[in-house]
Amino acid sequence: MKINKKNTFVVPPIIREEVKNLNPKEKDFVLVYLSKENKRVIKILKNLDENFIVYGYNKNRNAGNLRFRVKKYFLDDLEKCRAVIATAGFSLVSESIYLKKPYFALPLEGQFEQMINALSLQDSGFGCYSKSPTKEEIETFLFNLSKYKKNLSRVKIDSKKVYQTLDYVLEKIKEDKIKK
Repeated sequence: MKINKKNTFVVPPIIREEVKNLNPKEKDFVLVYLSKENKRVIKILKNLDENFIVYGYNKNRNAGNLRFRVKKYFLDDLEKCRAVIATAGFSLVSESIYLKKPYFALPLEGQFEQMINALSLQDSGFGCYSKSPTKEEIETFLFNLSKYKKNLSRVKIDSKKVYQTLDYVLEKIKEDKIKK
């Protein structure tokens, strides 16, 4: 990314220590995170030949190829999933990229940040998005997982860069105060 203004820095996202300590694997399921109930998406998922672990319903139960789970299992499932289908919040998108998990974003309506995150995700080739997904769109995403994984394999998030940049900026501010 080209920076056009002096004293402007682009840094990678801050990744939680709990996520950095995970050892990503690939099991036979896709993690789904819905911040609110979405009967339409659930109906689509039920009709796909794939296993899904679904968060956002605050219950533990199985329904065919869907397994609903409570939040305490989330990081364990994020570590082991094949891919993620979820809202397009910055933290989960960043953590999924860090863990090399392809992402199908469902940006929340009226959330500008989520739309930007979804567009960036798709432009980077790490996944795709839909405001109102269809069965065909999700099937296409699942079919293209290897392409997304190949693109993700090239990503290196240097978590230390954030803190190095912050230290540098704070030192410059301190020097400027001393000069005045």
